[in-house]
Amino acid sequence: MFEYNVRHGSIIGIVGAGGIGYYIDRSLHFLAYDEVLAYLIIIFAVVIVIDFISVYARSFFNDDRTAVKRPSWKAVLTGRE
Repeated sequence: MFEYNVRHGSIIGIVGAGGIGYYIDRSLHFLAYDEVLAYLIIIFAVVIVIDFISVYARSFFNDDRTAVKRPSWKAVLTGRE
């Protein structure tokens, strides 16, 4: 849920709540697309890091029998396992 909240907090910031979304909105108004891209890359990297940390933390609380098997990138992109 934390990474979900980080992503949605960015969107809420665009509509006026502050945070990194405020800076994305400001850069869009000034047509500074290089800054917008940099902010989006930062958000993407932070969400990926949070996701990996949460998978690692969940591994301490899950049994191997009850753990959800995550598909590989290859399986996701090709549609095969």
